[in-house]
Amino acid sequence: MWTFRWFEALVQDLRYSARTIKQNPILPAAVILSLGIAIGANTATFSVVNDILLKMLPVKDPSQLVLLSWASPGPAGWEGLNGSTTRDAAGRTVSASFSQLQFERMKEQNQALSDLFAFAQIYELNVSSDKESDVTTGQIVSGNFYKGLGVRPLLGRLITEDDDQAGAEPVAVLAYQYWKRHFGGDPDVAGKAIYINGLQFTVIGVSPASFGGALDIVEPPDLTIPLSDEAQIHWSEPRNQRPWYWWLRVMGRLKPGASYNQVRANLEGAFQQAAQEGHDQYYAKNPKRKNGGIVAASLVVGPGGRGVQETKEGFEVPLAILMTIVGLVLLIACVNAANLLLARAGTRRREIAIRLAVGASRRRLIRQLLTESLMMAGAAGLTGLLLAYWGKDLASGLMQTLSRQKMNPAALDVRVLAFTAGVSLITGLAFGIAPALRATRLDLTPALKENSTGQTRAGFRFGLGKGLVAFQIGISLVLLVGAGLFIRTVRNLRHVEYGFDANNLLLFNIDPLLNGYKGERSAAVYRQLTDRLGAIPGVRSVTCAETPLIAHEQDMTDGLIIPGSNAPKHTPIYINHVGPTFLETMGIPLLMGRGLTQADSEGAPKVVVVNKAFADLYFPNNTAIGKQFKLEETDKDYLEIIGITGNARYDSLRADYAPTVYVPYLQDIEHLGGQTVSVRTAGDPIALVPEVREAVQSVDRNLAITRVKTQMDQIDESLSQERLFAGFTLVFGGLALLLSCLGLYGVMSYSVSRRTNEIGIRMALGANRGLVLRQVMQDTMLMVLLGAATGIGGVLAAGKLIASVLFGLRASDPITILVCVAILTGVAAIASYLPARRAANIDPMEALRYE
Repeated sequence: MWTFRWFEALVQDLRYSARTIKQNPILPAAVILSLGIAIGANTATFSVVNDILLKMLPVKDPSQLVLLSWASPGPAGWEGLNGSTTRDAAGRTVSASFSQLQFERMKEQNQALSDLFAFAQIYELNVSSDKESDVTTGQIVSGNFYKGLGVRPLLGRLITEDDDQAGAEPVAVLAYQYWKRHFGGDPDVAGKAIYINGLQFTVIGVSPASFGGALDIVEPPDLTIPLSDEAQIHWSEPRNQRPWYWWLRVMGRLKPGASYNQVRANLEGAFQQAAQEGHDQYYAKNPKRKNGGIVAASLVVGPGGRGVQETKEGFEVPLAILMTIVGLVLLIACVNAANLLLARAGTRRREIAIRLAVGASRRRLIRQLLTESLMMAGAAGLTGLLLAYWGKDLASGLMQTLSRQKMNPAALDVRVLAFTAGVSLITGLAFGIAPALRATRLDLTPALKENSTGQTRAGFRFGLGKGLVAFQIGISLVLLVGAGLFIRTVRNLRHVEYGFDANNLLLFNIDPLLNGYKGERSAAVYRQLTDRLGAIPGVRSVTCAETPLIAHEQDMTDGLIIPGSNAPKHTPIYINHVGPTFLETMGIPLLMGRGLTQADSEGAPKVVVVNKAFADLYFPNNTAIGKQFKLEETDKDYLEIIGITGNARYDSLRADYAPTVYVPYLQDIEHLGGQTVSVRTAGDPIALVPEVREAVQSVDRNLAITRVKTQMDQIDESLSQERLFAGFTLVFGGLALLLSCLGLYGVMSYSVSRRTNEIGIRMALGANRGLVLRQVMQDTMLMVLLGAATGIGGVLAAGKLIASVLFGLRASDPITILVCVAILTGVAAIASYLPARRAANIDPMEALRYE
């Protein structure tokens, strides 16, 4: 019976709220629109957070999956460790990479898991089909990978254990996005032949659209092939014959009733034994290497429902900043809505007083007003959800720009819908509670004597509405200062001295190794390509390098060996294997000695060119020319310094000039792989792209070129995070400023309208229009100054959050704060001038008859 009465009262409240909103729709529409935009921004951003950090794999019972890793007091992978490492709370090295021998031994020993499977990412595959070539990403998996995860095919079938056998026909599974993009969604794709790194594979199926693999969620592979085909596509010694190379990720599915501790106890022995065997085999094969003994590593078993997320840590700070920004915008929208409802409640004072007078309880009226707020919040939530659906791809695109990695579009799943519903509910309560309490706290006698407009002689008091406006202004200032700091950071980075000429440079990547070229054949490809590119009209010079400049990619060593040197050891040294004329093409000045030429080839004396930072660190007073060193203790030959160049940025614009060594790749052609080709042009480099493609195809039509861009594009790409933050904060800072000024305008207009009679009396007693204008503007500026003071405090408090992404200035930079305060004050003054002028133009006789 009580439940029925409660439901009946709720229906009554909903009907009355709908009727009230319908009678005066303008103000509710403003509330719904402003909140809808803010909720939409939060939902779209949260959908990206959900996809990267929270989303479970779309597989059968993901909570039953486990991910294996290991922890060691020191590095436990000797010759090769493929995958990132982190540090746990105890300072141990933690990694999820295993050798193939370890996987096989643990699979043999397994008793606690219903399936144990392995997989690894392949960063570049040259795929040819229907006379088209493309370089894409893939993954290599054990035969029970899909069975263990519980994934069903969209088309055809998936890889099984029969496919993962020596001598089995090479097969491949296409990811849904790649199938749509490369094959146009052909329903008959199963059975077609494709060539991967020159080896023929048969397409057997397409994986579901929702499944991007168990690797990093932000790096979905386009192709999947069996583990047994790894050696063939890499044209190298099989990794199962290198048990010291740790490269596989290993996951499993718990048997009913099994625990993480049982899995670890079951597999620990096999893991340790295989690690020791790999260690022993490596030093048996390399007797000249110094054997430091195996470093103890312990098996770690953890949840695997989200797959491998090795890059997750890199997204946490950017996503936290973006969620903070959109959260502040939502807070401003809530405050704005509360102000509008306060103004609306002022016009309903007499209505509420009558209802109280005839017996309605204050609690009943508060519930009624909150019902209206929640209805508007619900409508705003639906509006926001629609905007988020349109904007989720934009948010994913922004994060893809930030990460420089391929990402699938974010999805609005149940968690995102629950987030939107929760935000809408909290928002409705947040902006509705204060107006509801304020509206029902009345002195009945004066309220019943007021006319329908609810005018009182309130005076120039700093009430709740004005306090909320000041709060809005403070938050707006925080966002504006953030935008200013990020914009100045981008400007500072753009004005950093590069150390080379970045103009008129076209870059692209090729990798002959993917087509089976090795050694002298690879070197011949680069020589032919350089000659043919150099013959194109408008091309001034051509060179190659293992690593492009300003690309957040680098080859480094800290094991430099310099005979008789007392220079600091274990200093990171950047290494770039480059082609002849690299320095001339890139515009890096040669300070002493000579540069690299075609004569610096295999069989010639081993030489290098170093930059000034290297020479100053190890050979001060211009004594570097002619000196020799080894990059690693295990290298066979010493390298002789033949030249010193000026310092040039290598890894990023943020880093200081680092000691750098330029090594001629022609002296080690056995390890010659993919290169970045740099073409110096006389004019616009993009205009020569068609001719460049023709030149590459003339060398080998199956050579795919990727990452075609200018050097300036490369630099802009390196600033993607900074530009994202600048653009994001600028847009939402502007939106916050607009909402704040609308709130300021609404509060001042409402204040002026309620004090029309008072202003008329003042003017009738001798106050001139200038005095009235000045008083209203002073009232406004008080709110602005209080809000600015609050905002400056917020800026200083939030400084630690963004300090790591700034460059060349502090979060408390006074110039940025003063400029933003000036902008905010100016815009606020314009917003408040209109109601102030209206107050100054009041006719005293009309105002005295206003009540």
